[in-house]
Amino acid sequence: MGDGLLMFVDTHPYNSPIANGSLSWEISIMPTTRTIVILSWLTLSLSLAAQSQQATRVVEVDRGAMDPAVSPDGTQIATSILGKIWIVPFEGGDAVQVTRGIGWDRRPAWSADGRFLAYGHQLRSGTSLVIHNLQTGNVNVIYHSDAGIGHIEFDPKGEGIYFVAEGSQYDAHLWKVSTDGTDPTQLTHTTNWHEWSFALDPEGDRVFLESGRYGGADLYMMNLESKAVERLTRSPANEFSVAWSRDGRTRVFVEGYDGVDRVMVQVDDGEAKPVFESSYDQKQIALHPNRNVAVMAAGRRLYSLDLNSGRTTPH
Repeated sequence: MGDGLLMFVDTHPYNSPIANGSLSWEISIMPTTRTIVILSWLTLSLSLAAQSQQATRVVEVDRGAMDPAVSPDGTQIATSILGKIWIVPFEGGDAVQVTRGIGWDRRPAWSADGRFLAYGHQLRSGTSLVIHNLQTGNVNVIYHSDAGIGHIEFDPKGEGIYFVAEGSQYDAHLWKVSTDGTDPTQLTHTTNWHEWSFALDPEGDRVFLESGRYGGADLYMMNLESKAVERLTRSPANEFSVAWSRDGRTRVFVEGYDGVDRVMVQVDDGEAKPVFESSYDQKQIALHPNRNVAVMAAGRRLYSLDLNSGRTTPH
């Protein structure tokens, strides 16, 4: 996929001491540029005059995307752009805004059939775990936490949703809740410890996760039934942003050390090998269903990453 232009047109409420109006966003990907352009049409209703005026505001933004998630069929990417969830075609074309209104929406996750997105909706009062029906537009809040909600994944067995509850910078743990909001259960219980990212195996029996304290993390494997944990790495590097292919053969993570990030790929439980390296820029990895390609968010931009050659292509 080549370079892209994201064009936004917004009709959501706009508030000012002298004006009321509306703002709506529409987004599309166009070739030949990496710039995100936000165009807003603002209609002002002035209280002191029986007239209206129209203003056009153009703002260039060259980054803002994070939390990528690739659809089960590989054709779409759900991502958080400037606090709202959008769906971007993997091969380019018009993108669709999924969430609107106040609050900050992030960490989208696809259901196995591609019909639903789960995401965290953050307000001052806390964060809600939301399921959004992409066919009907219906939204259902299934869980609310005073803390933040981080990484989210649907259970491959269809029995619920796994998520990270972020109590503080050094206190983040894995939970599971049923899709109807019942039986929220904490699965990891360490103190002053964090599990920022995780990945489920295709059968939903094991979870591959980063776990650590004081900002650093190693990799672990946990059996979800017995809760038995196996430590996989013991390294001075910080290992994070884990992903697991849908066929169970490939695991990917980012290894950060001394200001440098390396994207590591492990196939069939073999030795993890680096395929891409660059300076630290808050990388996040989401695997494409063909397991040879990943979507990488880096520096708030989206890239396709070839896991064989290490070649990156901007979205």
